[in-house]
Amino acid sequence: MSENTTTRFTNEEICAILPQQPPFMFLDQAEITGDEVLSTYRIRGDEFFLKGHFKNDPVFPASIVFEALGQAGCLWVLHNAEARLGAPISASQVLFASMDGAHFYRKTRPGNLLEMKLKLVQLRKPLAIFRGSVWSDGRRVAELEKVVLAFGMEAPE
Repeated sequence: MSENTTTRFTNEEICAILPQQPPFMFLDQAEITGDEVLSTYRIRGDEFFLKGHFKNDPVFPASIVFEALGQAGCLWVLHNAEARLGAPISASQVLFASMDGAHFYRKTRPGNLLEMKLKLVQLRKPLAIFRGSVWSDGRRVAELEKVVLAFGMEAPE
């Protein structure tokens, strides 16, 4: 596959790949081109956590925005890392490891479309390191200077 080939994923295709599943999956669609993932999520308003975040004033939590970026990274790892590293990777073995430089700039609410961009910075087993940003209505919502996913390791017993 060429570095410039774009692969598009529907919600159903993403569900078939990711270990995260509804109601805790926050990618409606995605496309991967080389080292980049572009993805979207429409905040519907019926997400279970919005009833308490905040009472009568639903605000999409910053932690879930960052979770969505992590899920986009997980999709990239499960779609690309095996071919690049020459070893199979189980969906159950891709885990969040850390994040640095998390900045949140703007509230988002039901009806907003989150537009996420994630770029691979480094891939070396057992880590994939990304940089990401989230926008809505042309306005910056959040940035992550670094999100690290660990993969291909057996969980300790």
